[in-house]
Amino acid sequence: MNTDFTTPSILLYEPQPDGSLQLVGVENLIFQAAWTAAGEDGVPMSGDQPWDVMADMSDTEGDEAHGFEPHYDLHIWTQRENPTGVFAPFNPDVTCG
Repeated sequence: MNTDFTTPSILLYEPQPDGSLQLVGVENLIFQAAWTAAGEDGVPMSGDQPWDVMADMSDTEGDEAHGFEPHYDLHIWTQRENPTGVFAPFNPDVTCG
């Protein structure tokens, strides 16, 4: 379980028109089962910032957790300003197209 954002589990890249990738942020992800098994309770925190809770909702057809088991995650938009906040799960100024 990685809660250290100086060594993030996930690097977030945006594809560029020339085919290269530009780093736009970092993310850490912790599966809820592993968090609980480690004796932790409640949502992980980074300072005063709670992590996002992600789990598929059984009453929808959507894939809210992106195919993962229930987990906590936190994005930090380190290289691209996010108008919705540095810790927001999505950045409207980043595209995957």
